[in-house]
Amino acid sequence: MSVYTSISATEAKSLLANYLITEPHQFQLSPIQNGIENSNYFLQAGKDSYILTIYEHFNSRDIDWYLHLLDFLRQNTLPVPQALTDKNGQRLCYWQAKPTALFKRLPGQHIEQPELEHCRQIGEFLAKLHLNTRDYPRTRTNPWDIQRLLSTARQLLAENTLSTEDKHLLTQELEELQPDINLNLPRGIIHADLFRDNALFLENRLSGVLDFYSACNGPLLFDLATVVNDWCLEVFFEEKHTLNPDKVRAVLQTYQKLRLLTNEEHQQWPAMLRFTVLRFWISRLLHQNRDKYNKKPPENSPQNSAQLIQDKDPDVLKYLLLYHRDKPLLH
Repeated sequence: MSVYTSISATEAKSLLANYLITEPHQFQLSPIQNGIENSNYFLQAGKDSYILTIYEHFNSRDIDWYLHLLDFLRQNTLPVPQALTDKNGQRLCYWQAKPTALFKRLPGQHIEQPELEHCRQIGEFLAKLHLNTRDYPRTRTNPWDIQRLLSTARQLLAENTLSTEDKHLLTQELEELQPDINLNLPRGIIHADLFRDNALFLENRLSGVLDFYSACNGPLLFDLATVVNDWCLEVFFEEKHTLNPDKVRAVLQTYQKLRLLTNEEHQQWPAMLRFTVLRFWISRLLHQNRDKYNKKPPENSPQNSAQLIQDKDPDVLKYLLLYHRDKPLLH
C-alpha cells in the first residue's frame, strides 16, 4: 500500500460526509507507506480508526468483485476487511474520478519474523479460505497467468535493462521450468499475494488478512507455495536465502488438517515453489525497471512521493530462486 494520490484531512472530511463516522469533526489523516498498488491512508476519527483507499488501477466493476468476496468471507467468519456503506447504502465514492472506499481498520500488527505458531495460523487460514470458497459463484481470471508471466519476462529481456546475472537466470528458469509446471491442479479462489505484510496479528493471534486485490481463480497450490516461500524464509546474509524446514512443516501440516493435498499436488510441489518465486520476481523486476526509467511522480501524487511510493526488493526472490534451483531434493 502506497500513496500516489493526495487528499487532505479537510478534503477527506468533505468526501466522507455521508458516512456514519463517530466524531466526524476530529479527522486525522496519515499516509500508509508500504506497498505498490493503491493510495491508502490511516484515518482517525475520535477513538475509531479507518483505512481510506483510493484505487489507482481498478475500475468499479473490479472493485465490486473484491468487496463481494470480502463480504462472503466475513460471513464465513474469516478475519478480513469490510467496506463501510454511506447513508445511501453505497460502498464506493470518488476522489479525483478514482473509486474510493472506507474500511474499518482491523486490529493488530504485521509480523516481520514469523514464529511456528504464526505459520500454523496462516496455514489454517489458507485452508479455510480454500474450503469456504469451493462453491463461490463469482469467478475472476488470474491477471498473472502463465501467458502474462511469459510475455512480461520476454519484455524485460527485450528492454535490456536487467543485469547480466538476472538476464541469465531468468532465461534459464523460463527454459527449464516451463515444461515442468502443470497448472491443471485443484482450483478455486486464491488470495494470490498472501505475504507477511498482508496479515495482522494481535497478541500472537491472526486478527486480519488484507489486500485481496490479486484474488482470482487459480491453482490452490499456488497460494500454499506463496505462503511457504515468504513466511518460512530465512535470510542468513545478503545472498544466502533458505526455507526453515520447521516452519514449512508447520504451514503444511496445519493446512492439511483441513484439506489434504492430492497426489498431483505433491508431485508438483517443487516446481510450484519455483514457479511462485519466479512470478513475484518478474513482477518486482517490472516495477523496479518501470520506476528506474520513469522518475516523474504520478499525476496528483504528494510532493514527497519519492518517500511514499515503495517497491519491494526483487533480489530477495532472486536468491530464493537460486536456493530452489540448487536444493530441489529438499522438497
